[in-house]
This record gives sequence, structure tokens and C-alpha cells, in this order.
Amino acid sequence: MTNFDENNNYTYIYGLISLNIIESESNENIIKSLIHKNNLNNTVLSFLEKLDGQFENNIYIIKNKNLINSINSCKNLDIINNFTNYMGYIRYYFEKFGNIELNNNNIKITIKNNNNKISEKLKIPSIISNDLLIYENINCIDFLGLIYNNCNNFCGNFYNEYLNIINRNYYPKIKVYKSDTNAILPSKNRNSDAGYDLTIIKESKVFNSLTKLYDTGIKLDIPNGYYVEVYPRSSLSKSGYMLANSVGIIDQGYRGNIYIALTKIDENSPDLELPFKCCQMILKKQVYSDIEEVFEDLTLTDRNHGGYGSTNKN
Repeated sequence: MTNFDENNNYTYIYGLISLNIIESESNENIIKSLIHKNNLNNTVLSFLEKLDGQFENNIYIIKNKNLINSINSCKNLDIINNFTNYMGYIRYYFEKFGNIELNNNNIKITIKNNNNKISEKLKIPSIISNDLLIYENINCIDFLGLIYNNCNNFCGNFYNEYLNIINRNYYPKIKVYKSDTNAILPSKNRNSDAGYDLTIIKESKVFNSLTKLYDTGIKLDIPNGYYVEVYPRSSLSKSGYMLANSVGIIDQGYRGNIYIALTKIDENSPDLELPFKCCQMILKKQVYSDIEEVFEDLTLTDRNHGGYGSTNKN
């Protein structure tokens, strides 16, 4: 039997075979799986050819005893506990028993599953109802990203649906919850303005004599495929204060209150009178990407190693 490395997710192949076994034609000495070759990408077909099995039309036949034992260990999701690299199996399990539902801006994933092994292993918030494992919205993106990023074994239809979800175009809506009755909703003067003004309503924490943390009293439900950046309003400099962290990043999955850290830069400026409209939030499209390590040095460019003011040198 060929040993596939973890990066190739050989457990995807185990899932493909084990979840399509024709029970009536299989026994301890032979496994027959119904696998439609036309539905597989070239990488998956290549892996199947490397295994000690063979195709007869759309029936994949295995007679190797060790391979049969490995395939049988995948039944009933036992592979999740028996193999270090189980993500490939979960990916195929999802492609066989799962479904993606898109309804306006909402995303829902359902997977036929009568136990919580997948949920416990992935640790992504979900619910189990009527023998269905259910993920919704941001948790769908985290689930799909976990099983599809950095892999080359997959069903093209589901993978393309994942790409469509994280890059889809629609008019986004930010849902805002007031955790404090005195909170002020984000607003802007003109529809063409890039940012929505944020108002701090109370002091939350003192970091030092110059920097304090303030609470806006609001929480955001950011739409799929977006995140929020927080910038100072142009008028903030007149107050003698500055945004302590320059730019704030609010991830889509964050569900806590929005806090603003301000630093006094003019000791003669009076303390802030709250509520105070200090910053603005801008909704930004999130670009999902992979990190790939390379082992050859990067190609040369005109700038090359120049940095830290190098372009100002004659």
C-alpha cells in the first residue's frame, strides 16, 4: 500500500472508498466500492491508481488485506480518533452527506450525522438537531475553510460553492446590538461617506496616566466575507487625543462590545466629555488566502531589499 503524506489528505481517499462500499458484494477478503470516475478530479484518480486496487467500470475493487483493514477502520467515523490526519475524511463525509444552503445573506450547512464526533473534533460552534449537524454563517466559513484550505482532494462543486461564498457580491448589512441602553448607533452624514461614526459612552479601563479604554456599548454582527476597520475621525486631533492602536481590526467572528483605546497627546487638553464621537468604522471586503512556504529565495526586483526610507537616498 502506498503511504500518502498528510498534505495530500489520504484519508479523503479512505472516506471515498469506505463510504461507498457495496455491502452485498464485499467481505473480509474483498471490498467493492461504487465510485463514479467522471465525478473525480485528476488528483483523486491518481491516488486511487497508486493504491493496491483496480477499477472495473465504476466499481473500485480492493483485495489487499492491510488496505481492507485500514478502510474498515474508517467506518462509523472511527477514523477521526484512529488517524492523526482525519480532515480529508471529514471533507469527503461532508461532500457525501452534507448540503450548503444560501438564503439572501445567510449561509447554512447541514450534514447527516447522528453523533457529535465531527463537532467535538473541529470545535466550531454548531448544533445537532434531528440527526443533522448544523453550522450557520461565520461558522460555515470557518468549517469550509478548515476542510478545503491547502488541500488538493475535493469535489469541485462543493469547493466552488465555498469560493463563491467567500467572494460573493451583494449589498451587505451590519447588524448592531445595543448592550447598553445609552449606546448610540453608528451613523454617517452622507450615504457616500466611507465610514460610520462611532461614539464612546463610558470609561472601561485605565491603562496608564495617558491611555484609557472606552466602551461604545454596541456589538456588531458583520456580514459574511467582510471585516471592520476602526479609524480616528479627522476631528479627533483637535481634542488632544489619538487612537492608541492607530487602526483597529474587528474580525467577523468577534461578538463582544466594541472598545476604543485613546491616548492623550496634549497634557493641557481637558478630559473627554462623554458621550464622545471619536472614531469611524469602515466595512472592508475580506480576502481569503493561503500561506505557502517556498524553499528558494525570492526573485530580484528593482526595489529588492530597500526599505525604511531607502527611496529617499540618492
